[in-house]
Amino acid sequence: MAIKTGEMPEEWLQATKLRHPIYVALHKQWHKHPQAYTINDANLILGATMRGRRPAWRVVGITQCALAAFRARDYSIQAKSDWPMARAHLDAQVETARLALRAEKPLTAEQLAKLQWDRDMTVICLRKENKDPFRRDIIIPFGRRDWKMFASKQGVRVGRKEQDFLRKLDERCAKGTLAPGRDDAIC
Repeated sequence: MAIKTGEMPEEWLQATKLRHPIYVALHKQWHKHPQAYTINDANLILGATMRGRRPAWRVVGITQCALAAFRARDYSIQAKSDWPMARAHLDAQVETARLALRAEKPLTAEQLAKLQWDRDMTVICLRKENKDPFRRDIIIPFGRRDWKMFASKQGVRVGRKEQDFLRKLDERCAKGTLAPGRDDAIC
């Protein structure tokens, strides 16, 4: 199943351009002193430079189990202490860092922005489903929609708009017009 990445917003590119010199410096050090940085170190540095950039960790789908958990909670987040869900990256962040750093020459800001945009997709899942690699066949894709939905610096934000979206999604699943692993567009 191919999850559609959607069009990269201009603000994503602009944020990448502002942070691009940090990536270039890291790339230079990575190649000059490969023993000085593990890939996990480099991933942590790249992640820290991009933290807080919108729409980082954008949500593009949900698993059936997570949708059932939302249904049981009337499509809302109740007490955070018993929140059983997570956002799982479809592509491991460390592999995205590896791709960016292994290039012979540093990627341009535009190339880096595209690489990260295409690989920074997450799905809402139960914590126990959050495994690497993530099973794409259990995802109900959202299709084209506003990337700001579910956006949060940490976790998943569920407001009225998101609750309505999840209800409609669940209705479509119940009618059999949508199922995991299919490339249906929801809206």
